Formats: sequence, C-alpha cells, structure tokens
Amino acid sequence: EAVAAEAARAAHDPDYGLAPVDAERPPSERYIVAFATAVQLSGIADRIGMARSAEVLQTKLLDHFFALRNVHGVVFQPIVDLRGGTVLEYECLFRPRLPTVEASIGAVVQAAIDTHRSPELDEFVLARVLDRIATLVPSAPGHSRPPSFAVNISPATLQGERFDARSLAARVRAAGLEPPQLTFEVTEQQAVPDVLPLRRQVRSLRRVGFGFAVDDAGAGYASFALI
Repeated sequence: EAVAAEAARAAHDPDYGLAPVDAERPPSERYIVAFATAVQLSGIADRIGMARSAEVLQTKLLDHFFALRNVHGVVFQPIVDLRGGTVLEYECLFRPRLPTVEASIGAVVQAAIDTHRSPELDEFVLARVLDRIATLVPSAPGHSRPPSFAVNISPATLQGERFDARSLAARVRAAGLEPPQLTFEVTEQQAVPDVLPLRRQVRSLRRVGFGFAVDDAGAGYASFALI
C-alpha cells in the first residue's frame, strides 16, 4: 500500500493503480485478476516481483474472448478495381466484442502471440469467418463470378505440426466455397526464423487451390526476405 501510495503521488492521480473487481468472474479468481490489473496500472510490477502478471491477464483475456464464441463480428472490406469499380475480393476483418473489456483485435492477437496460442486463435477466427461466409455466399447478388475472400493467418499456425492443407480445403468446401476463392494472408507480427517449413506449407496450400499473400508487406516482420 505504501509503494502504491507513493506511485499515486508521483503520478498526481489519486486513482493511479486502482482496478475494478469484476463481479461476473468466479469468486476464486475475481480478486487476484483485479489485483494483477492494479499492479500493472501502477507500473510497479517489476519492483514487487510480479513482472509476469501481464501474461496472466493475457491468458484471462483470451479465455474470455474464446468463451464469447457467438458474439464477435466479421465484416467484409471490398478490394475494388478502380478502373471499373469491380469488387475483386473481400478481406475478412474480425471484430471482437468483449462487453466487459476494452480490447481491439490487435490486443487479442498480441495476447495470443505472447502466450503461444496463435494457432488456437487462428482456428477460432477461421471457424467464425467460414460460418459467416456460409450464410452470405448463396445469396450474394450481382456477382458475375464467385466472390473471393482473404483471411489472415499467423506463421505459427502455418508452421504447426497439426496444420493440413487438405483437411482445411474440406472445411472450406463445407462452407460453400472452393479453395481458389480463399486467400490466406500470413501476418507480420511474428518473426519467421526458418522460412523453409513456411515455404512447404505455402506449396501445400497452393497445391489444393488456395491463394497466398503477405499481409501488410513492409510492416513488422513482413520484410522483403519473407516475401
């Protein structure tokens, strides 16, 4: 309490380091989560041996995110040919809705990276995206050709032992699409120390018909070497 009071005075903020107690959490965890949040807000985690408490919060954020399976949204950003206004593709953008937590998809992605849960997040997002596409494709009006979609995927997922392009193609067909209608964009937030496994998986994706792209080329780890 003395250290927290000192930090509050230094910040000229009487609420510095205060965090609400979430009554919706089970009693066994609501106070420890609030305490960890308060410590992080106070900036004193390193001084009292709780520097890793951020990982605890990220784990809780992801658990909360995954529990709200049917709440999150998916929006479709059209990629347009400016010469004629033709829609070439839709980029699928995931929009988390966390009623009790202010968190963007960027925060959720970073939490997954820091806790080594990127494949779990990608699987969750892909399932939600395919469900959403399945409700739209049969009634998509005004398309002279089948609509195409782009979905982000992390290097960790592509390089994982459980990733299989053929089983993924079967899931996509079950959603009413053919693999050539889907492009996977490898994201830029993670380093790729060994590009050979990634190259093999890209070949396997293309072999069954999927497209492949580098997301946000030039940002983060999406360097010319990766391209």
